[in-house]
Amino acid sequence: MKGVANIEFILSVFIFIVVISFVTLTIAGVIPIYHNSIVKDSSSSSAFQISERVIEELSIPSSSSSFQKYELQNGQVTSFFQQCKTPIKYAETRDKFTEDYNDINITIMILSDDGERTIERECAPIGRSESLVARESVIDRVVFEGGEAKILRITFIPGR
Repeated sequence: MKGVANIEFILSVFIFIVVISFVTLTIAGVIPIYHNSIVKDSSSSSAFQISERVIEELSIPSSSSSFQKYELQNGQVTSFFQQCKTPIKYAETRDKFTEDYNDINITIMILSDDGERTIERECAPIGRSESLVARESVIDRVVFEGGEAKILRITFIPGR
């Protein structure tokens, strides 16, 4: 009997196609979840790196104590935040710390005794709201300025 397919062969080909389709659809459904996780982790890592660079730039140079790394120089802080007053100066500051058209929002907040945070200084994109993009990452670091504990917040907004 030529040209007649065996029922076992047809059944095995059908099961093979079903299994391959199931595996393919399962993998295709999981990839976006992992991709979003990788983007968020990369964004958080960039925010932490930027916070380290900002702290290094604004802190008192010292080799005696690792805690002095987090003591900010008042004059350095004032001049740094003065540079963010115009869009051109903000762009220069942003380009110093990021690449690929990423935006950053650098904020120093005063932490009161009751836990209330008030913004003291801010370097942010001009004309944009505080919550810019869903994929933004926020890193809060404790620093000291003039003996007073403050919060240095870095908000990293991935490139457009």
